[in-house]
Amino acid sequence: MVRLSFSTFRERWESFGGAILRVAVGGALVQASLPVLVATGEPRIPPGLSRQDEDELREGLVGAATVMGIAVFLAIFLAVFIVGSTFAHTDAQRREDLALLRLTGGSRHQLRVLLLSESLLLGLAGTAVGVPLGVVATFGQT
Repeated sequence: MVRLSFSTFRERWESFGGAILRVAVGGALVQASLPVLVATGEPRIPPGLSRQDEDELREGLVGAATVMGIAVFLAIFLAVFIVGSTFAHTDAQRREDLALLRLTGGSRHQLRVLLLSESLLLGLAGTAVGVPLGVVATFGQT
């Protein structure tokens, strides 16, 4: 079944290309936002600031932590939602193929493994593309 997942993924790469790109952007956002979120948690306040400047800096860091926390949550949610909706659409298009697999002796479990392994391949491909994008995005966010 895993071999079949690879061949299906290879044959239908055009339909998965947009989803891979969207997962990559979501992964890049998560990767770029997490270091900023962590850095705002325990900030190092430079010595020599007045009390007012120190309070303003802390207030700005709290705002940055809030924005980054929301960005991380949304990016993770969107990445999961994109993979799920892509495969719901793909399954609807492949209903006849899946029915044919069932008629030729494929069990429900085997079809589930097929679809889950294709989802895993999509997530891994999107992550592999998203990691370099995340490194670039980290510089932009910091």
